[in-house]
Amino acid sequence: MTMITTVTCPNCDAEDLRGARFCPHCGTGLGGNGVGPAVHAPLVRLLTEVADLQREMLRQQEKSRRSQGQQFQRAIAAQTESLQHTLEHHSRQSDRLQAWQKWTAGLGAAVLMLVIIVVQIAG
Repeated sequence: MTMITTVTCPNCDAEDLRGARFCPHCGTGLGGNGVGPAVHAPLVRLLTEVADLQREMLRQQEKSRRSQGQQFQRAIAAQTESLQHTLEHHSRQSDRLQAWQKWTAGLGAAVLMLVIIVVQIAG
């Protein structure tokens, strides 16, 4: 029977590191010769931190994108409502203006007729 051995980091106890020369979590050498942290340990830790930060930045960016999308939708809805109210207001004003123009045109015609009658009577 063959036993599958799991390689564990002697420094941070990370598991299943078979085939790795260094622990990807802390950079400790895994050669099994009692060597302390490898020369590359600071670089491995830094790269691990950078990868973690990148994942967090991507998560925050996606969260921000969703939030901005919702804000944009609310702003567009508010602008649409405002434009609709403005259009309705100006439409009512236009109807009033047209009625006023018809009334003044009728009044002008009546005054003209009255002037013609007065001139004919006086003349």
